[in-house]
Amino acid sequence: MEIEVERDSMYLSWEFFTLKNRITFSLLYCKTRGDRANGEVIVSPYKPECCLCPEHGSHDCQSRGRGFYYLVFGNLTSKIKSKTVVYATGLHALQEQA
Repeated sequence: MEIEVERDSMYLSWEFFTLKNRITFSLLYCKTRGDRANGEVIVSPYKPECCLCPEHGSHDCQSRGRGFYYLVFGNLTSKIKSKTVVYATGLHALQEQA
């Protein structure tokens, strides 16, 4: 899933779960659209227990600034079991502190 960040002061949030079985998740960052092969890994691939309870997280996009973030869902370890992933993402402005 591709998410474009057009301003520096943003943070990205996500939540997902599977209806059955686990799935691999990672987060990548790229300066240019579609350059996932050269993307920077922000969240290393891991396999949460998202079939038991929703997995959620966030990332402060301010340090890398504008670009493209990719939420990557994988099923490489279990090719014979299909997965249904339900997800939500959000892109939010960081609150300025007085």
